[in-house]
Amino acid sequence: MVKLSECRSGDIVLITEIDSQVSGTLRLRELGVIEGVDLKVIKSSNPMLLHVNASRIALDRELADAIRVSRMSLLQGEL
Repeated sequence: MVKLSECRSGDIVLITEIDSQVSGTLRLRELGVIEGVDLKVIKSSNPMLLHVNASRIALDRELADAIRVSRMSLLQGEL
């Protein structure tokens, strides 16, 4: 597992853990960013741009540090 903030543009990852002590994670959960969901990193700079649940979401570095992910092998097609 790695922090989401350590991922690169183009990475497809699976969310494995979200630190609920960090401000803003409740809002992410409301948007469907939860454990077990996969996402694609569109832009890895600060803020990060993600494609998740058919939406694009921007996250600052602090929030991306609160999310642990597992890297997935490249999937056929796009998310």
